[in-house]
Amino acid sequence: MAPNWSQAYQRRFLTDAGVVIAEENKGYAPILLHADLWQDLVLNPSFQTVIDRWTQINGMTTALTIASTLVCFQVCRFQNMQQNDDTSFDFASLTAYLTVFINACMDTARIPYRVVALVSYTGDSLHGHYTCAISYTNSFGEDRWLYHDDNKVPQVWQIIPEWYTWTVTHVWLVRHDRFASWMEPSTPSEPSAHSDIRAMALERVLSSLQT
Repeated sequence: MAPNWSQAYQRRFLTDAGVVIAEENKGYAPILLHADLWQDLVLNPSFQTVIDRWTQINGMTTALTIASTLVCFQVCRFQNMQQNDDTSFDFASLTAYLTVFINACMDTARIPYRVVALVSYTGDSLHGHYTCAISYTNSFGEDRWLYHDDNKVPQVWQIIPEWYTWTVTHVWLVRHDRFASWMEPSTPSEPSAHSDIRAMALERVLSSLQT
């Protein structure tokens, strides 16, 4: 079954006359996270803290209207043509709870999601370079990240380094009940075969999201 991918959300508040929808997004573009969500927070805030800020801000509740299988958030780094926000985020916990409206009122549920991929952009607002890091589970059952850059052998990271989070622009999440981490096979003895397995990781992870 194909994954359900929707970025639909609403921003609601309650008045004496009932629920008012202040903002609504029915599209499939990533959900935008602007710098006002973290400018007054301590350094290196957790991604969950930023999501919670997005959910409750200015006396309103913002939540998904569909508990989508896949959700993508976009961190808005460029405030204008010259100013670039380089705030780092803490991804020590790969579980993030997203709020979902469960009816037409203000009732919500917190649904667990898993961070599965990060996309980074370096450069200016006109020219730059993208890289990505994909979460997987190695043959020992340990969570690892596979860092991909153009024309280079993928690198294994135990954790996401802080310097990488300075430029993260997209965070991909999969709903926990639909999440199945790509499992690395037992390490082969031939170095060339080992490199081939690393190189296949991105393709296999993305393929698993389509099943």
